[in-house]
Amino acid sequence: MHSHSWEDCAIASWKKWPNPRRPDVLCVDIINKEFDEATGVLKATRLMMLKSWVPSWMPLAGNNVCFFLEESITDPKN
Repeated sequence: MHSHSWEDCAIASWKKWPNPRRPDVLCVDIINKEFDEATGVLKATRLMMLKSWVPSWMPLAGNNVCFFLEESITDPKN
C-alpha cells in the first residue's frame, strides 16, 4: 500500500515530464483524453518525443529523435 492518496499518485504520474533525471524525454503531449463519469475511467493518448540513444554517427540514426504513442486506461476501481 502506498502512503499517498490515489489522487496524489495519479497527478504525479501525469506531471512526471519534463524531468531532469530523464533528459532524453524532450516532450510529452496529450492528444486525446476521454473521461467516463459513470465509471470513473480515464482513457488518454499521449505523444512522446525522445532523444534516441543510437549514436549519431550510425547511418540509421537520422536526427536521433524518436516518437512514441502511449495509450493508457486509468480505472480507479480496478
